[in-house]
Amino acid sequence: MNPRFAIAAGLAFATAGLCQSLPGAVSAPGSSLAHYERATHFIEELNLQAAANEFREALSGDLQPRWTEVWSHIYLGKIFDATYQHDRAVNEYQLALRTRDNTRGAFDEAKRALGIDSARLPSIPARLDDGMMVPDRIPVAEEEYSAEARLAGLEGTVMVTGTVADDGSMGNAKVATPLGFGLDEIATQKVRPWHFQPGTYLTGAKVNIPVDFLLPSKQSRWHLVRAEFHPEAQVTRPTFLSTKYPVGAGVGLSAIEEARIVAAVGRFASVILSFDVDEHGIPVHFNVNKASLEVWGPQAIELVSEWRFTPGMKYGMPVPVSCRLELVWGQRDLDPRALDRLNFFASAPSPPSVKAPPIVYKSEPSYTKEAREAGREGTVMVSLVVGEDGVPRNLYVVRPLGFGLDDKAIEAVAQWRFQPVLLNGRTVSVPTTVGVDFRLPK
Repeated sequence: MNPRFAIAAGLAFATAGLCQSLPGAVSAPGSSLAHYERATHFIEELNLQAAANEFREALSGDLQPRWTEVWSHIYLGKIFDATYQHDRAVNEYQLALRTRDNTRGAFDEAKRALGIDSARLPSIPARLDDGMMVPDRIPVAEEEYSAEARLAGLEGTVMVTGTVADDGSMGNAKVATPLGFGLDEIATQKVRPWHFQPGTYLTGAKVNIPVDFLLPSKQSRWHLVRAEFHPEAQVTRPTFLSTKYPVGAGVGLSAIEEARIVAAVGRFASVILSFDVDEHGIPVHFNVNKASLEVWGPQAIELVSEWRFTPGMKYGMPVPVSCRLELVWGQRDLDPRALDRLNFFASAPSPPSVKAPPIVYKSEPSYTKEAREAGREGTVMVSLVVGEDGVPRNLYVVRPLGFGLDDKAIEAVAQWRFQPVLLNGRTVSVPTTVGVDFRLPK
């Protein structure tokens, strides 16, 4: 029997009746328990991907009853084991242990999965030489950030893993979950001074130490939790030059109701956004790779379209470089435990590499009388889908100018034509974003 389906079948058996036998199991729509119950249903159908998604939703919810957190981590670990992702499975089991919740023997289950006895916890309950406790997490002060990461407003957790040596030092320390932009090196430096009590049960054990990078001075509900540039060979990557994080809600009218719901339940909205940094350092050709709800994609585009970068360079000349950002919207101060539950990003596959379609015909927009009289100038950002025939569809404005120019931008782009995009030898539809410039004659 295929090991994957053998484990999945075992999961289905193990979850049967679990909600009925655990305390407080009364589910409400959208609650952690409701997502947990759907996850166990998907396991019974051997639909592991759907089950994993529902367990993640449970972890991002109200966490009521409390045991939904520990058991969601455990079953995510089992799903990762079933799909040959051992490192990610180990991380979920360790997160389960950190909850300190032993409802229905959850600790024993996590430890069995890790292959350790009750005395060898892989979390961090060890002591330092001076008798102090090693923290569950190591915080990094804002002034210790690298300059670019602080400018970018990058937040998140770097996981440093290693093995406790005989003298209590952490040997073979390496970064298991990186953030980049100089933060990985800082995290390793923060871990290096810690020494465990020699001769304890942790000697020889593998440990994971989370190092948290948070920016409490950034008074915005928007948070950048990962950034990646993908320059071609011989091309230097762009660097962050300026970012604007709005205070207050930081969302438009189209998302305000959803934002109120997200804020009320203490959850995060999440978006994975890709675009090109052009030769002038301006983000163009936006594509929403994934979003917790469709409404958040345009909100993220509007945020990032105001950012600026130093462009990538090749042989001394600026060139476009693709970028991928992962953003969340929610509470102003990110909670480290909430960061642990942002599995949305780690599990999202990178989209196929598809370049923005070239424009083969472009009509210029016309001014409105009111915009001309007001001297209004600027750029309207329009989101659209380029069809397999190169015709734009599903047009809507993501960054308006007003004075009737938004409608004029839509009218103009509707007449544009693009070169059809080929992927694996076939024409495909491609979402993108274009800018329509309005400039008055001098």
